[in-house]
Amino acid sequence: VQPAGGPAAPGIEQPAPADGALLPYGEIAILCGADDDSLGTAIATQSGYVIRNTDPTSVAPRTQYITGFPDGCARQFTGALALFGDVGTHEVFRYEPSNAEIPYSATDLAYEEIKGRICGAAQGQPCGNALDRLGRRTTFVSIYENFGTNPTWADILIHDGAVVAMDFKEG
Repeated sequence: VQPAGGPAAPGIEQPAPADGALLPYGEIAILCGADDDSLGTAIATQSGYVIRNTDPTSVAPRTQYITGFPDGCARQFTGALALFGDVGTHEVFRYEPSNAEIPYSATDLAYEEIKGRICGAAQGQPCGNALDRLGRRTTFVSIYENFGTNPTWADILIHDGAVVAMDFKEG
């Protein structure tokens, strides 16, 4: 996990393609110098971040962006659908007893470390009274490659102005 406003974990983000080409699904790029309004329609806001969709009427994979980072740069990705997930919802699903046997992913482990520092909660235990404070600084983004059935999806964890973890989930 990186310090507040620091760079992403190594290998997660790369420079955006100069020609505006679609990124391969599952990659994130940094795009600096673009006006937020030129990046598409704001479709969702969570924890100070905004998902911007370049064509909200399309069901095809397309370039989308997340804005609201302290460096002023957008994070670019490709997907047909992107949704924010709040920390409370993450905890409900992650700590459900029937999910106890599901291995922890990179985003789960990064969340546990952040939650432990901010909430003082042990791994596998909910944040408790500090959940709202944690949620002001932390959010998840799920990116689906296609509309409809997706055997996997990309899961991103953003905390304190940085993309701190990304992996793929199955469901």
